[in-house]
Amino acid sequence: MLRKEILEKIRKNIKRRRSTLIVGRKGAGKTWLLKQLEGIYIEFPLMHYILEQIVFNLHLKTKTSLKYMSIPPLYKICRKKLDKLTILIDDLHTARRPLMNILEKMILDGAVIIGTSEKPVFQSLFYEVINLESMTREEILEMLNSFKIKDKNTLDIIFSKSLGFPGKAVELAKQYKIGLSNKEIKRNNLNSLVRYFMELKPSFPERIDLFPLWLLFIVSFVAFAFKVLLYSEDRFREGYTIAMFGYLALIIYKAVRRR
Repeated sequence: MLRKEILEKIRKNIKRRRSTLIVGRKGAGKTWLLKQLEGIYIEFPLMHYILEQIVFNLHLKTKTSLKYMSIPPLYKICRKKLDKLTILIDDLHTARRPLMNILEKMILDGAVIIGTSEKPVFQSLFYEVINLESMTREEILEMLNSFKIKDKNTLDIIFSKSLGFPGKAVELAKQYKIGLSNKEIKRNNLNSLVRYFMELKPSFPERIDLFPLWLLFIVSFVAFAFKVLLYSEDRFREGYTIAMFGYLALIIYKAVRRR
C-alpha cells in the first residue's frame, strides 16, 4: 500500500485521540491519504459547513433548518458527539483564524482533527505535523499500475516530470492516455513521446503573490500621508488624486482579506 507507514502513523494517532496535520505541496497525495481514513470528510474548511456535515452524517435532529442556524446553537448540538468523532479536513491553509478557534474548541471537547495543508499553519493545535515528501520511483510505478502503461520510456518520463509527487504523476498518466486516444503519440516512438510531453502546458501548483497584501497597506498609508502634505500646501487636486490610489489600494486589501 502506498504511504503505508504514514497511514499507520495517522491511524495510531486517531486511536489515541491525537489530532494530526499533514503538510505537502499540491499533488503530494494529501487528499488521497485523508480518503483512506475513517471519519467525516470535509472538503471545504468553512465553519458552518463543517458543523452542518457533522449534523448530517450523525443524523442529529434540529428544530430549524441548518442554513438558518448560527454557529453557537449548531456547535451545541454537535458538542455531545465530539468525543467520538474523527473529522478529516482538506486544505486548512485556506482557513481563517475564527475557524481555527472553533477547531481548537472541538479538540478540547474530544474531537480528533486530521487536516491537510500546503504549508504548516496553526501547528500548535495538532499533536503531530507530518511532512509529505516526494515518492520513490517504485512507489510511483505501483500507483500507475491501474493505467496499464507498459512502455518503460513513458513511465520514466512521467516519473521525472512529476518529481515524485503522486498527484502530478496521475495527471501526466491521464494526459498520456488522452494523447494515445487522439493519436497525438505514436506507440513505441520515443521522439513522438518526448515531443508530446514537452508540448504539454506547464502547471503552477503553488500560489504566487506578485503583490503582497502588506505592501498594499503600505501603499495606501503613504498615499494618505502625501494627501495631508499636499493639502496643507493648498494643492488640493494633487492631494486628492494621490489619495484616490490610496483608497483604492485599501479597498483591494480589505476585500482580499475577507475572502
